[in-house]
Amino acid sequence: MTPSTPYFRGRRPWLLLAGLLALWLAACGNGDEDQVRPTELRVVTGEPTQVALLSTIDAQQTQLAVVANTAVATALRPFTPSPSITATPQVVGEGQVTTQEALMLTEPSETAAELRVLEAGNVVEILSETAPNRIGVVYYQVRFEGEVGWVASTQIRLNADTAPEVAVLITPPTQTSSPTATITTTPTITPTPLPEGFPTPEIFAVVLVEQVFEGGRAFWFEPTQQIWVLRGEEGEIDPTSGTWQCYEDTFVEGQTERDDALDPPSGTVTESQFSNASPQQPVRGFGKVWRENPDVREALGWALIPETRFNSRYQYVFGGEMVEGEYEPEPGTYELDSLFQQTIRFTEDDIRQPCENLSGTWEVVETP
Repeated sequence: MTPSTPYFRGRRPWLLLAGLLALWLAACGNGDEDQVRPTELRVVTGEPTQVALLSTIDAQQTQLAVVANTAVATALRPFTPSPSITATPQVVGEGQVTTQEALMLTEPSETAAELRVLEAGNVVEILSETAPNRIGVVYYQVRFEGEVGWVASTQIRLNADTAPEVAVLITPPTQTSSPTATITTTPTITPTPLPEGFPTPEIFAVVLVEQVFEGGRAFWFEPTQQIWVLRGEEGEIDPTSGTWQCYEDTFVEGQTERDDALDPPSGTVTESQFSNASPQQPVRGFGKVWRENPDVREALGWALIPETRFNSRYQYVFGGEMVEGEYEPEPGTYELDSLFQQTIRFTEDDIRQPCENLSGTWEVVETP
């Protein structure tokens, strides 16, 4: 069958139309797939491409965000302070309150704030002590019922069995600038030699007991069992000179040590400027002399501190002069070192009399 046959002649328009449709479909295919793309040229320059640079920036930003978040989280985390190590003061002994009341202070000073009030008989732990102040008072650092503070030596007695030695706490002075000091030579003081034949001073170490009163002081001498009572002028408080008299110590263990009827009334205050003065009745030997001699009680007033036993220096300097090679005696002087870093000089009225006649004048001598 040829195209010229009637079969083809009747269908020719349809064949032409189908061919044209096929050509049109071929022409309208996927242009992107058939389009010829230029070859991508990559130039190697050592610099990051834009894509790589953007990737690096993204990574850095991510890393910074992580670091920032970590820092914020650390800052917001609850702070737990490292535990501090606090040294526990070492106990070096014990002491007992001997006054009716003793003030525990915040600092070793009579002007310090009060922590609490200790009662007579309270036993405290001794931690350290200061050097004596200008009037010889020592402050003990003590602990009582877990609380630590300072108590004056006038209100407490050390237990010698448990406190044979107490550490001394000396607070260094505040450093201040000062001009350079000029060094000068201090002349040596040479004592005048005694004339030939003149008695030399007698010097001994003795055990004493001392107690301070409003109107004077009292000393007890262990070797002689004597009590020396020092008075000031009538009505004078805290005297530094006056008269003195010797009394025999007749107190015997087992006798009445005190008289409750002679205790200072509640709330009694004193005009004394003595550090931590606490009005009280003297006891034992001092108390017996004080109770049995109204003139002594009137002159001395209330005791201000408990009696304190200590070792001291005792010196007797002979009075008199040498006349034509012969010694002619006159009343001499005694010197004692007080518990409060003072030297007290006693001038006798007559030469070395027995106790019932031993008296004279006294004065506090500045300690060199």
